Parts: sequence; C-alpha cells; structure tokens
Amino acid sequence: ISPFLNNNNNGMTTSINYTKFEVEGRDHNKLKKMIAYTTQGNIYVMAIGESFLCDQPNQPCHSGLDFFAIIDVTNNFSTQVETFTNEVYHDIIETANHAVLVGGDFSASTSNAICFRKLRKYNIPYTERDYLYRFSLPNTEPLTFVYGTQIEGSDRFMTSTFGYINGVEGTIIRTFNTSNMEMMAAQFIPSPGEKTQPYELHYVPETGKVLLLQL
Repeated sequence: ISPFLNNNNNGMTTSINYTKFEVEGRDHNKLKKMIAYTTQGNIYVMAIGESFLCDQPNQPCHSGLDFFAIIDVTNNFSTQVETFTNEVYHDIIETANHAVLVGGDFSASTSNAICFRKLRKYNIPYTERDYLYRFSLPNTEPLTFVYGTQIEGSDRFMTSTFGYINGVEGTIIRTFNTSNMEMMAAQFIPSPGEKTQPYELHYVPETGKVLLLQL
C-alpha cells in the first residue's frame, strides 16, 4: 500500500498479483461481492459472482450461472469454485465466525423465499456450505435484490428486501443469527406511493445504527 500512499516517491513500485479461474461450461465471469480476512497466517478471499457463455458474435451472453469462489491468497491463489443451479446470490457477509451467502431460491416450490449458505471462516472444508437454508416469506416480496450487513463483533447479520404488504410497498429489514440461521427480528419500512428498492445495507458500530441506501 505504501506506493499508493506516497505517489510512488523514492522509486517505489507497486506489486500487483492476480489470479484467473474458470467455471466449467462458461467462458465469462462477473464478480459481484467479496470479503477478505486472515486466519492462522493465511489470507483468504471469498467471492460470489455469475458466469456466462459469450460464444455468439454480436449476441448477448447467455446461460447465466451463479458461483461461489474461495481463493487462498497465501497458497499461490489456489481457488475452489462451487456453482448453483436455482440460487442467485447478491451479497456475501462476514460475521465473527462465518461467511454467509445471501440471495434468493428460485426453485418452483420455494420461489417466494430468501436463501442462505454459510461456512466457517476458520475451517473452510467444513460442509456447512453444502446445506441450503430457506426462509419462506409470509408476504409477496419480488426478490430483485437481497443485501446484508454484519453486526460487528457478533455472529448476527441483517438483510434488506423489497416488500409489498397490504397494498403498501417498502423495505423489510430482518436480523438473523448464524448459529441456527433463525430470524430474530423484522421491521417493515413503508414507502407509500412509490416502489422503493434497497441497494445497500451497512451497520455502523460507533453509533449502533444501520444505514439503508434505497432507490
């Protein structure tokens, strides 16, 4: 970071490392969100994205497929990739002990549901990520985006979704505990007369408040 802070003074140069990885059957990766952390001297990056086929000239890319990547920076950027058929993930949240993927499950039987996958930050081969947690929604919520934020210093996190309750549009904020992936609290923020879609959610530990960015 020093060359950036010092405008490359004193002949300092910046070393940039990068890695490339593939998703089987696709030729274009679009990364959405990532977290990065250090454990036992190793640096890890976890990222979510969407992969496409872009094999037809002058035609849009097609066959989108969501994926999750674990990149071990310390070990020559070795990468594990897992793909999802019916799930779409919009955010990845880092809590005290876990990383949580937040999105929607679009399989026929659970189309009106938020879904999560979680894994331990400090024991990455742990098979928790193989289990899909579904939270069925009591009201109609078109799942255009599901974003979240950690509650710093804890293993809890919050999500924001667009909601439509009793003819009123707005945003629903929910709190979950990663130990059992159960909802702890929920609140509806109405926005009468207009469609309000959440775009970002951020917890501010200094004030104990949450900032919500909306359309």
